[in-house]
Amino acid sequence: RGVFQTVVLAFGEADERRLVAFIRADKSQLSEDILKKELGSLLPPYMIPDEIFFLDLFPITANGKIDRSALQERFIQLSEGKRRRQSGAEDIEEVVTEIFSEILQKPISSAQKGIDFFRLGGQSLKAMRLLMRINKRFNIRLSLRDILTNSTVFDLSKKIKEIRSYQDDYSAIEAIEHIGEMEDYPMSSTQERLWFLQCLQPHSSAYNIPFAISLEGNIDLEALKKALLELEKRHDALRIRVPRPSAQVELRQKIARHGAFRLVIHDFSESEDPISKANSGIEKELATPFSFGYNTPLIRASLFRIDKNKAILLLIAHHLICDGVSSEIILNDLRSTYEAYCRQKGV
Repeated sequence: RGVFQTVVLAFGEADERRLVAFIRADKSQLSEDILKKELGSLLPPYMIPDEIFFLDLFPITANGKIDRSALQERFIQLSEGKRRRQSGAEDIEEVVTEIFSEILQKPISSAQKGIDFFRLGGQSLKAMRLLMRINKRFNIRLSLRDILTNSTVFDLSKKIKEIRSYQDDYSAIEAIEHIGEMEDYPMSSTQERLWFLQCLQPHSSAYNIPFAISLEGNIDLEALKKALLELEKRHDALRIRVPRPSAQVELRQKIARHGAFRLVIHDFSESEDPISKANSGIEKELATPFSFGYNTPLIRASLFRIDKNKAILLLIAHHLICDGVSSEIILNDLRSTYEAYCRQKGV
């Protein structure tokens, strides 16, 4: 339940031999303690992993198989990070190094901490994942621009320390008064500022918030389209519409009816170089700004098919309706809803 992929390896010799599990899972529903408790009701003690680590992606060899030697290196790094957290000696720079290493799927040496994320092998989709991981891990709200302009371990660590020095603790959320359904609603001061800045730079994509899912196996497009519509129905923010630029306009936002969310499909599976084609398409989407208007959505979805069993789903929302933190909530909701529709059809 909520676990997508698992690899269990044995490390050590004789009496020091330990079972270590690496899993891809919905971390909003699972933790190491929950998994161990559930496994304890199904397996004898000697079969239960001593440690469980969550990974966003498994390292892959050139032949497309899971790279077990790379997992062993990840185990060493993750164990050290876990030890530091438990001892209370966690260091921001070391945590950022761990996140770089996990996303890039290779160890990051001390000498590489000053090298640009993209020179180390990063690209746009990995930068999105880096943004989400950093925001969730440190409970802050960096933007994609912050990642692009602070793209080394050293610079990003310094930026995180700077943000932490003045940013409020967003875990303490005040109660929100329910005002009921209305024809329109006032925009917050933050929304007004973002609206104004976008109007000043209508061709800028600086306020786009991208997030993505890698889909593998039998991809059910009908289930995916239904999941997107269900997501739009559940989250009112995805149906927010704001007025067009005008000197006379009063800044009020409206919540549109659900049912307008559409999936645009780009099929590169027959191309000679589908990955390059997909990356070019993704870059183009990332660079495309949103326009405003009460009939204009502030989120869009594109599917880039690489081959029969692999595709990338890219969602881009305007910062007016979404941020790096809420994007991970939306992604998890979309993933679980899509999987639920697939199970209904027996996929």
